[in-house]
Formats: sequence, structure tokens, C-alpha cells
Amino acid sequence: MSTNSIRKAPQRERIYTFTAKESGALLELLFQLLPELSRTTVKQYLRNRCVVLRGETTTQFDTPVATGDTIEIYNVGAAETLQHPLIEELYRDEQFIVLHKRPGIPTISVGGASKSSLFQVLTHHLKKVDPNEKIFLLNRLDRDTEGIIIVARDRQLQQDLLAEWRSFILSNSFEAVVLGALEASSGELTTRPTKDKKKGTDKRRSAASSTRDKKPASFRASYEVLTTGPYITRVSLSLLTRNNSIRSTLASIGHPLLGDRRASDTIAPVLSKYLALRTTELTIFHPIRREKMQFTLDTPFVNLDRIAQTRLTAAQKEALLIETKSSDQRKKRNQQLT
Repeated sequence: MSTNSIRKAPQRERIYTFTAKESGALLELLFQLLPELSRTTVKQYLRNRCVVLRGETTTQFDTPVATGDTIEIYNVGAAETLQHPLIEELYRDEQFIVLHKRPGIPTISVGGASKSSLFQVLTHHLKKVDPNEKIFLLNRLDRDTEGIIIVARDRQLQQDLLAEWRSFILSNSFEAVVLGALEASSGELTTRPTKDKKKGTDKRRSAASSTRDKKPASFRASYEVLTTGPYITRVSLSLLTRNNSIRSTLASIGHPLLGDRRASDTIAPVLSKYLALRTTELTIFHPIRREKMQFTLDTPFVNLDRIAQTRLTAAQKEALLIETKSSDQRKKRNQQLT
């Protein structure tokens, strides 16, 4: 879906103010207070987040109203789209905001270390229009990962969708560049809990294989090799679980993502400024519109197409060859253990 599909947020201008003279459900009271309007129009005010009860925006028809409560109704106009060098709006309606997050900005702040997270930037922007606006993340990405973030505009909606994730997220695809060559041209990445015999605690075992294990996986993703060279491999991945452990799973099988600073015992961190992982496609089923919506990122992959073997020094090439041999040895040991 292109940015031409963006639905802009409401520019709020108060058009009605009431003081409730009796208690009851909000929608029924609004019908009584606005007899000149059709029932459909009154419902749209609620759906479009134009009703403020006791200073809080609400979209629930059955919200209880007490005698003396103040009810305000605002019109729907046009507001500016979020402008930020690392965040682009792909879509906005009354239920969701879909964003293209570029590498270099965290989804949320960790321990209050940064005030420049995607969550904080978007919250600040929306509160300029509606001081009561709140947002609720439906997914997250690492600071240096490029991809698509979906934000719910209602807490209950967020909780419902997280509980029914497979019905909401129809497909979620990524593209990555990793060190070394994967054994098979296609297959599955999995992370499964295993039992530590010494401590009696659950650990996690990662594997890349072309066949499925009978044990339930906490993380699963199908993959297909796109291109491969003497040192690096470009691969597409499709998540099969809500859990997104692409980064850690690839590192655990000896194929860390280029730019993965956590793989400090390899040459991966120095080969890319940002993590060589990004969302390429995300398809959802909109629970209100009852339709599929697909969002894609087709801009050039940051730094990846420009990572050529000629940019490597002789020492780096030698290090890559050593890592490739070490990775092969680890795979053989893992096969002997299984």
C-alpha cells in the first residue's frame, strides 16, 4: 500500500458540549441529545474518536455516563501527517497507524535512556491534536532493524488482536544478509525449548533444517536463499510464529546478520552500519473493515547491495574464511548431538 492511502487524523474543533441530566449508556444518551442527527452519524462520532466523556476520548457505545458528566463532541477535519527523517506513515485510520521505521531509531525507549523512540515521537505528534490520544504497540523491531510497525489506537483492540494474532497477521516477510552459506537453499529456522539435564531448567535450541521437528517451536520462520557468495548470503524469511527471533536464531547457528553488534566474536558487526534485516511485506486482516491490507517496503535495502567483496581487506577475507570453517565444524557437532 502506498503512502497515498494515508487517512489523516482529525483536527479537533468542538461543536457540541452537554451536561448529562441522567445516567445511562453513552450511545443511548447521545441519541437523545442529538435528535436532529441520524443514528448512523452519531455512531460515526464515536467510531471516529470525536466524543470526549469526562475529559477522556472514548469509542465505546456502552460507556456508562453519570448524571452531571460533561460530554464534548468534536468534528473531523484534516491534520498533518507525521514528518520525521526515520519514520514514515504508510496508513492511518480510526483503529490503526502503520509506520515505516528506518534503522537508527528504537521502537520504544529502554530504561528511559532515549526520548527519541518511535513510540514517543508518534505520541507527541498525536497529542498536538488530541491531548487524550493514546497508542498501543502491536509489534516491535530492534533499533537498527528497518521495517513496518503497527500501532493500535485502543487498548482493548490491542489486547484482542494480540490474543488472535494468527487471524490478524496473515503474513510477515523479511529480507536479510548473513555471514556464510546456509546448508540448504530453503527450509525452516526454529527455536525450541530443550531440557538442561544438569539444572533441570528449560533452555532453547536453534536449528536450520529442511524438515519439521515434532516438538513445538517457540519461533519458526521459513527461509529461501536469494543469492549467495563466497562469504555472505542474502535470504528471504517468512515468520510462522508471533515470536520474532530471527536475529538471535541466525547467530546461534553460526550465521549472524551483518551489522549484528551482539555477534562481537565475529566479523559481522563491521560489515554493515545497520543490522542487515528488514521487513519486506506485512499483510493484515482489518477487523473492522473486514478486508486484507498489504504493506510493502520496496526501497533499496540500506547498505546491503553495496557490500561487495572488493570492500573487504585481506585480513577481513581471511577472518570470514576462518568463520566459515568454524561454522561448518559447529554444524557437524550439532548433527552428532541430535
